[in-house]
Amino acid sequence: MRIIGSRRYRMVSESPPPGCPDCAVYMSERVADRIARDSADALSNGMEAMGLLYGHPFMHGERKLLRIEGAAALPTVGTMHHVIVDRKGDVDDSWAGAGSVVVGWYHSHTGVGSFMSETDIRTHRRWFGETLSVAAVYDAVEKDLGIYMLVGGVAKRADFAVYRRSPTSP
Repeated sequence: MRIIGSRRYRMVSESPPPGCPDCAVYMSERVADRIARDSADALSNGMEAMGLLYGHPFMHGERKLLRIEGAAALPTVGTMHHVIVDRKGDVDDSWAGAGSVVVGWYHSHTGVGSFMSETDIRTHRRWFGETLSVAAVYDAVEKDLGIYMLVGGVAKRADFAVYRRSPTSP
C-alpha cells in the first residue's frame, strides 16, 4: 500500500469524469455506496465507521485533481461519537484497485451532520497531510456526504462529483 505522498508515485495527465468542471475530487459511485453501507452498518451497532480511501491524483491542464476509486473499512472500536482503529483487526483492501494509493480516509457521524471536528482535523493532519489528501465524512442519519481538504490548515468542504463507470471502462 502506498500513501499519496510517496516519492514513487508519478502524477499522470488525464481527463476528469464529465459533469462537474469545477470539481477537485471525483468519487466512484461504488465508493460512495460503500461508505454509506459501512456507516449504516456501524450505526446499527452503535458505532461510527472508519476506513481508507484509494485512488490517484492526476493533472488536467494545470489543475491537480483527485479520483477516488476504492475504499477499505478499518476494524474499529468505539461508540456513536468516538472511534479508533482496532490494531488487532485486518484491513480488507480488495477494493483498492491496481496502482492505487491511499488518498485519504472516511468516517461517519451519527446525526450531527457532515463536518470536520477538531479531532477529525488533528487526525487528518497527522496521517493525511498532503495537499490532495481528503477526508470523507458521511452522516448516516442525515445521509449527507461531505469531502474535506485542508487549505491553509483549515478544513474546507470541497466540490466533488460522484461518477458511475460505464461497463466498458477499465
